[in-house]
Amino acid sequence: MTNKPIIGITMGDPAGFGPEIAIKALLSAKVTAICRPIIVGDAATLDYTADRLNCKVRIHPITIVAEAVFQPGIIDVLDMETVDLDKLVRGEVSAMTEHVALEAIRKVNELAMAGEINAIVAEPGIASADEMILAIEAAVKLIAGASPSPSAR
Repeated sequence: MTNKPIIGITMGDPAGFGPEIAIKALLSAKVTAICRPIIVGDAATLDYTADRLNCKVRIHPITIVAEAVFQPGIIDVLDMETVDLDKLVRGEVSAMTEHVALEAIRKVNELAMAGEINAIVAEPGIASADEMILAIEAAVKLIAGASPSPSAR
């Protein structure tokens, strides 16, 4: 169904759990049933994370929203190409990782303001894939004009 809303999801800090949380959430049939998700972040980081997690998923780097395929087993990533994997240390905040997270937030807001996506789900404060799924469900309900449940706020 092509009338499902497009949700822009930030990848979060590439050295933290953000990429893992986003991948696990987007593998959920709950998410793909209600929206067309796009991660805004770094495709190489997400590909590395998917390999590390042994996830059966293909990371599909795109440069514009129109290139997204929105198919099960494929995660569309608006690739910011902002991470140098050789310098990335998991669990260690750096100027690079902060820049990556901020640029993803800037870009997802730009996409929303341009009308290319219907809503934003930003990773900061989301601690699990289940919490991200709840946030995505809440965004879809808000788009549809329904009030999200209090646990999803």
